[in-house]
Amino acid sequence: MENRKLVLKQWFLVTIGSFLLLILSFAMYYMLFMIFERVIRSGEHYAFVSYLRVGHGIFWLILCIGLYFSKIRDWLKACFLAMGMSTFLTAISVQLYEKAWISIVFPASIILLAAFLLFKFKMKWYHYYALGLVIIALIIYYFVIRYVGRLTIICK
Repeated sequence: MENRKLVLKQWFLVTIGSFLLLILSFAMYYMLFMIFERVIRSGEHYAFVSYLRVGHGIFWLILCIGLYFSKIRDWLKACFLAMGMSTFLTAISVQLYEKAWISIVFPASIILLAAFLLFKFKMKWYHYYALGLVIIALIIYYFVIRYVGRLTIICK
């Protein structure tokens, strides 16, 4: 019974923590975007957006990897894994929007590599669960951007 409570607690912490960190990540991106838009933008060109988006994703991924070498709680590392990989892979997928097959193959290969590394280093189950959350975030992104976005274009 005690083991079941621990598993439920870890599941809850990783789920809520990952979701809150993902909200924080995208809020920070939006804040940076607004600052860059007001300071750097010249005319109607948004040349900075791709650099900002990918740089933001790379920053969170590097932070996530760095935290795996720290002594913070394991479930918190899993939360940062879900947030860092989701942010990075979403940014890359947005950049590769016109090349649909690459925007699916690249994230899939990164997730498989991460799963292999988690297995190799004998990480606990909730790290794999964090990868599952990354997959869910990417599926939501693909659905919203690719299909709902197209519907709004068609309806106009």
